[in-house]
Amino acid sequence: MEFAADGALMLAVGNVATGFELCDEALTCRFVPGYLAGPSSVLLESGAGPRPVRVRFGWADAPILNLYDEAGLPAGPFELEMPP
Repeated sequence: MEFAADGALMLAVGNVATGFELCDEALTCRFVPGYLAGPSSVLLESGAGPRPVRVRFGWADAPILNLYDEAGLPAGPFELEMPP
């Protein structure tokens, strides 16, 4: 799925993107770090545990996020179902 961004993605601080969650079928979610994998890609590592079926970003009342585009605009919250 594509999301609009003005230029490449970048981190305001740190070397990992914050605010990503992976959720299993029971909607048990856990925060995972995001790694910039290219100008418009973020790689998430699921690690051990149940297979994730959903990914969320910025899915909280007051999330602390550090992912921006080149125009200085923050990435917006989203929730996506992952293909089987």
